[in-house]
Amino acid sequence: MAINTSKIIIETMVRKAIKDIKKSPNRTMRNLVDMALQFSSGRFQKQFFEIAQNMLKNENSSYFSLVPALVSEVDSERLVRFGMNLGYNSCTFGAKQIREIEETDGYNIPWSIFFHISDTSYTNHRSEYEKLIKDGKNLGIFTWQIFADQHPEVMLPLAEEHEDCAFILYCDPTNLTLQFLDRVAELNNVMLVIRYDESSHDIYEALWDSGLLFSVYTEYNDSDLEQILSGELLSETEQLHPVFTALLADSDCSTEAQSTVYEYVQQTRAAQSFLTVPWEVAYDNCYVDTIISGDSCSLGFDADGMIYTMYQRRADFDLNLFRNDLQTILKNAFPKN
Repeated sequence: MAINTSKIIIETMVRKAIKDIKKSPNRTMRNLVDMALQFSSGRFQKQFFEIAQNMLKNENSSYFSLVPALVSEVDSERLVRFGMNLGYNSCTFGAKQIREIEETDGYNIPWSIFFHISDTSYTNHRSEYEKLIKDGKNLGIFTWQIFADQHPEVMLPLAEEHEDCAFILYCDPTNLTLQFLDRVAELNNVMLVIRYDESSHDIYEALWDSGLLFSVYTEYNDSDLEQILSGELLSETEQLHPVFTALLADSDCSTEAQSTVYEYVQQTRAAQSFLTVPWEVAYDNCYVDTIISGDSCSLGFDADGMIYTMYQRRADFDLNLFRNDLQTILKNAFPKN
C-alpha cells in the first residue's frame, strides 16, 4: 500500500500522543480525540471519535487509567504499528476501498475476516492462505482474526509477510510457550487474544511484562449470563490488564442470550467502569462493518476452508477457501440487494 501524506501526518501525531500521554494522560487523550474529530472525513471516523469524545467527558472513566497503563507497559512501536494498521490501513484507507468496490461491483465486503487455522491446514494450503490475504488487501481488508488454539505459531509467517495488516490471534494459554512469545515480540502487527483461564495467571503476567499487546476472550452460552451481567467476569479479567475482554458466543448459545450480552457490553462500555474494554465478537464486528459500508457482512472460514458467518453461525453456501477465490465467494454469498 502506497504511503501518503495523510498517513505520515497521522502516524506522527500518534507517536507524539504516546509520548505526551505518559506526562499528561487526561489532557492528551482529550486533545487527541478533538483533533482527530476535526480532521475526520469518513463516516466511520467521525462516529468513532464522537463517541470517544463523549466518553472522555466522564471524569471518573476507568479508561483514563487503562490508556496510560497501556502506553506505559506495551512497546511504543508495537502500539504505533498495530494502531496504524487497524485504524488507518483498515478503517480509513481500506474502508474507502471497500465502499468504492461495493458500489461498483454490487457485492458486500467485510472489513475483517475470521478463519480457523491448524498446523495441517496451513501446511497443506499455505498458498491459498497467502492468496486470501493478498486478495483481501486488494479489496480493502487489512484486519484478520485468526483462531489457532492448538498451534498459534503456524500463522506467524503470514503476519511477518504482511506488515501492513493487523492480525488478531485467538489462542489458548496452554499453548503459549516462551519461544512462541519471543517470536511474537518480533512482530508489531499482532495482538494476542488469550482464552481466559483462572488457573493461568502466570501467562498473563508474562505477556504484560514482555510488553506485548494482548486481550482475553471467553466463550459463553445461556448458563453464563449471570456471571457476565453481574459484572463478575469483567471484575476478574480486568485484574489481568487486557486491552479488551472479548465475549464469544458458542454454538449452543441462544440468539436471545447473545442479544442480552451485547446490550450489557454496550452499556458497560458507555459507563467505562472497568479497566478493560468489553467486546462482543460477533455483534461488534458486524456493527463496525455496518458503519464502514452500510450493510453488515460477516465472513469466516473453518479449518477445512468452508465458509461461515460470525453472526448467524451458519454455512449455507458450498463455498470453500481452498477451491474458490475470495471475490467469487463474496459475490455468491453476499450480493447487495
